[in-house]
Amino acid sequence: MKLRNLLACVFALVIGASLIFAESTAAQTSNGTLVGTVTDKTGGVIVGATVKVTSVDRGGEAPRRTGTRHAMIVPYGAYPTAGGEQVMLAVQSDAEWVRFCATVLEDPGLTRDERFATNERRVTNRAALEEHIHATFDALDRPAVIERLDRAGIASARVNPIEQLATHEQLATGDRWATTGTEAGPVRTVLPPWLPPGRAEDLGDVPALGQHTQAVLDWLGDGGA
Repeated sequence: MKLRNLLACVFALVIGASLIFAESTAAQTSNGTLVGTVTDKTGGVIVGATVKVTSVDRGGEAPRRTGTRHAMIVPYGAYPTAGGEQVMLAVQSDAEWVRFCATVLEDPGLTRDERFATNERRVTNRAALEEHIHATFDALDRPAVIERLDRAGIASARVNPIEQLATHEQLATGDRWATTGTEAGPVRTVLPPWLPPGRAEDLGDVPALGQHTQAVLDWLGDGGA
């Protein structure tokens, strides 16, 4: 009798556990929710930022390379202007988006376009939005675009080719260049950012190959090796 009761209890427990497992399994879905705050490098909150989690192992599409474009913020990246020169810009809030449309694109009505109403939608409709941006920038040279961005309070910067580095105004002014001696003769070098102008004599020359080998060995107490 006791054995029969014990078996009945075990059977009931197994059935109960099976029902609980089936219910919890049925409650699981392929969708989920992420809750949190997206911030930039300075700690500022990025309003309307889109966060996308993809499982490539389960057949999800891997994110495409975006170059200078931001994967979660639009518009953000380097855009060409009429002269072929590029300008880097970043619209990081709804307020900046309104100013960008009104002052930079001179199309305030674009903020009422449902395709671009939120940052998430702008990410989804990136190609369509960038058609509007290119249409405006293609008619303006870079100084004109930057002037509009400055007026709108939009973060921006010039994108320059490496050939223009030596002639950049930050290097051409303030006595940022020095002459440094090398085995092959004197060469023109840039002062380190932390070194004040006029202190190039503190840098010294580039050591020749093996120039300090003996001195280092002597210092290590192995000068006869």
